[in-house]
Amino acid sequence: MPQLLIVTDALTPAEKGWGIHPLLDPWRKQLLRCSRSWFECGPKTALEWYAAVSELAPADIPVTVVKEQLPDSVQQVWIASPYHAKLIRDQIRVMPDSLLPWSEQDARWICELLNPLLREEGITLLHHRAALLLACESPINARPDSFAVVSGKMLPNRHPDGADGGRLMRLMAEIQMVLSLQPAQHRRASGEPDIHGLWIWGGREMRHETAEPEPLAVATRNPLLMSLVDGKDASLVITDAEQLLQLTQAQQPLPKQVVLAGDGEAVVLNASLIPRIGRTAWQPESPGPEIELIHLLRGMI
Repeated sequence: MPQLLIVTDALTPAEKGWGIHPLLDPWRKQLLRCSRSWFECGPKTALEWYAAVSELAPADIPVTVVKEQLPDSVQQVWIASPYHAKLIRDQIRVMPDSLLPWSEQDARWICELLNPLLREEGITLLHHRAALLLACESPINARPDSFAVVSGKMLPNRHPDGADGGRLMRLMAEIQMVLSLQPAQHRRASGEPDIHGLWIWGGREMRHETAEPEPLAVATRNPLLMSLVDGKDASLVITDAEQLLQLTQAQQPLPKQVVLAGDGEAVVLNASLIPRIGRTAWQPESPGPEIELIHLLRGMI
């Protein structure tokens, strides 16, 4: 049994406080019996949660596995997250990441399609299994939002912070144009949604460390994280509510330590011998800072 479960989208906005995602209903009684500790917490992808508890930057994980593919000229790397989107009035809504099918075949296709364009700008798109990494010979000074801020929400129509924010947005717009003109025929043949763009985020300068971090095994169904980390004998589970049933059975109890995350806050649950009695609506009580949450989770595993 894993020691810790993190559900990245478990808290849904309610009239007062938060509600539990409907897909967690099979475990509702267990969750309601637990003690609760509230914390401030910005939205995070599965990769960001893994990086946080591993004391790494998100891009450190893919860099470790593709470093032999990286030329010496590469100065900066970024995570590239594929997305499907839909135009709603004058805004573009991105499909939630958990609903988008994505495979190693898709990653290979998009690298072959985009690299002739990207190489003209000293950029290469690499993949390891289904994970995508953008390698730049000339650093881009920009600070785009995490993909967690974009997935399931409206695509930002403003430049990210940084002197090269406009350059990064133009690059993503050029990628959108190529994908609109050359959709993946293998995806259409299998009835999968088109890929409309790549959200480029999590950039970091290349560092030449001599020591590599010891990977932490994690059970997950997230295509990006699955491509980068082993799940054998995992003490940690990271999932969204949609995919939890793929990792455990409804009649089986969850780990004794559970984190339910929402958009701005998270609650840590611990199994209690004494059932919790009171309101079923979840209202944050004196939430602690996010850094305390991360230190607490590191101690759990």
